[in-house]
Parts: sequence; structure tokens; C-alpha cells
Amino acid sequence: MARTDSDYAIEFGEYLATAADHFMAVQNKFNALALDGDDTQADRDEHSDAWRGLQSAIYDFRKRAARAEHESAPKLFNK
Repeated sequence: MARTDSDYAIEFGEYLATAADHFMAVQNKFNALALDGDDTQADRDEHSDAWRGLQSAIYDFRKRAARAEHESAPKLFNK
């Protein structure tokens, strides 16, 4: 059976959740280091990379959801 656009949207929703989990872990680590003044350039780079990964996952999910003809939340809730 062929995969539908909805199947792909669900798959990319899981990628989004994974990226969000990763970003939260990195953010928590970064906050703890920053409070102590122990953050390094490598820590800041890791934080930036996690943020870009989350942004990319959001973009990919929204693209897949649109293909599945899902109406975005701003359109649904900001009427």
C-alpha cells in the first residue's frame, strides 16, 4: 500500500518532536553552563546547531502537513 501525504506528515511530526527534545536538552545544558559562566564556543555552537535543526524540522513538518491539506494553526486559531 502506498504511503499518503498524511503518513509523511505524521513521520515528519515525529522528526519535529525529536528535534524539539534535542533542543530542550541542549538548552537546559547551555543554561546551566551560562549561569556558571562555564559556556564555551563549542557550547554556543551546539546550541546554534540544535536551534537550526529545530527550525528545519518545523519547516519540513509544515511542508508535509500542507501537502496533506492540513490547515495551519494560525489559519485555524487567528480568525
